[in-house]
Amino acid sequence: MRRLLQIGAVRLRAAAAVLVLTTTAIGALGALEVQLVVITAMLAVMLVLEWREFLSADSVGHPARRVSNSGAPATGPELR
Repeated sequence: MRRLLQIGAVRLRAAAAVLVLTTTAIGALGALEVQLVVITAMLAVMLVLEWREFLSADSVGHPARRVSNSGAPATGPELR
């Protein structure tokens, strides 16, 4: 299903999920507002890293990142 949707690797999202679980200690021992800020920052960092990975994969012509002019996934190298 990930291949069909061209989602790509999940290693960054999996790492972020594990890190977010560690913030439960912040919520339990500190303020919930601080935990929410930390989770939001982690999400923002994960999205930036994933975007940079997308851009670097696109610059080398990664086949999973090809998109036609219409925005639909490309089916061949001629649409690059």
